[in-house]
Amino acid sequence: MTLSLKAIENANKAFWYKWVFKPLFRNKPFVGTLDISKVNRLLLIRRDNFGDMVITSSFFTMLKDLNPKMKLDLIASVKGKSVAEFDERLAHVFAYNGGIKEFFKMWTTVRKHQYDAVLCLSFNGMTLDGLLSNLLVPNAPKITTYIRKKHDFYTILFNAQIDIGKDDTAIPVWRQLRLFGEKLFGVTYPEERLHQRLFLKPGAEEKALVYLSEQGLAPKQYLMLNISARMAFRKWGVENNVSLLNLLLEKYPQVHVLISAQPEDRATAEAILIAAQHSNLHLLPERFGLHETMALIKHSAMLISPDTANVHMAATFGVPCVILCTPISSGTEWIPLNVEHINVFTKEVAPISTIPPREVFEAFEALWTKQQQATTATK
Repeated sequence: MTLSLKAIENANKAFWYKWVFKPLFRNKPFVGTLDISKVNRLLLIRRDNFGDMVITSSFFTMLKDLNPKMKLDLIASVKGKSVAEFDERLAHVFAYNGGIKEFFKMWTTVRKHQYDAVLCLSFNGMTLDGLLSNLLVPNAPKITTYIRKKHDFYTILFNAQIDIGKDDTAIPVWRQLRLFGEKLFGVTYPEERLHQRLFLKPGAEEKALVYLSEQGLAPKQYLMLNISARMAFRKWGVENNVSLLNLLLEKYPQVHVLISAQPEDRATAEAILIAAQHSNLHLLPERFGLHETMALIKHSAMLISPDTANVHMAATFGVPCVILCTPISSGTEWIPLNVEHINVFTKEVAPISTIPPREVFEAFEALWTKQQQATTATK
């Protein structure tokens, strides 16, 4: 009988957990709650992408709100660090993508501190989170969220796994973090106090405002159109973006649109610009990085984007969003926090390229009209 690759993988995992990690780390169960008023320092591990780190900034808000004097250190991915490295609420931000050199760089700093707990928050790679926390901070409680598995080996790497009901129902990510904190610290935290914060690289906002001035634009006088996404099924393509721009600028010729794209999508953005051929279209300069783009999102009137990090950046700054989604990438878990938005879904599980431009335009128009009416009412 031939074993399947999955069976071999599970057997290998079981060996490492039971015969190596368990006798090596000897983690005892952590029972009860952690008194956050007495916590001096926490180590947070969140090795996910841009958008995940933007949403996790709401958890930093919660922690510092509950104990302003507490020190927070963060281990992130390289992309995650680029979002959080200027966050004034974090004492140290480390980037870790699996390298030995990166590990020892963290180790020399982390081992100098006395942590009250390590909170492991990554969506994927709980084994790596557990290994990092055990190797870096062996004597502190190591705590993560509970995910139901057929063979629950994670109790070996962690002192506690907090059940936030994620296995039973879909919950927005920012609410998952709040529930995690409430159960860990034994507190009730009002959801209306939960908000994301982004700290821009020094000089980035000034560069963005100079660029706007050069284009003859002022804050809130333009839309942002993001064409990039990490996954191919979240990209809308040249033809769809051009059709949307034609619909939009035909009815609203006074509107200016700034197009943002990742470096790998630069050629696509240029093709859109050439095909649309309108003086009110602007492609962000290649020299602009993440923080300049965030600054331009901050000062925009609206964002149109696939369901990706830009949406959560816009939500942080209260910028309304039209979001292109598929049922497998959006819906409940990735709802942006505290911002007006309209999700435009595919009709079935399919790439967002199947969404008709007319539907996106109608969503834009509905949100745009609502915003204009609200602006007029406040004058």
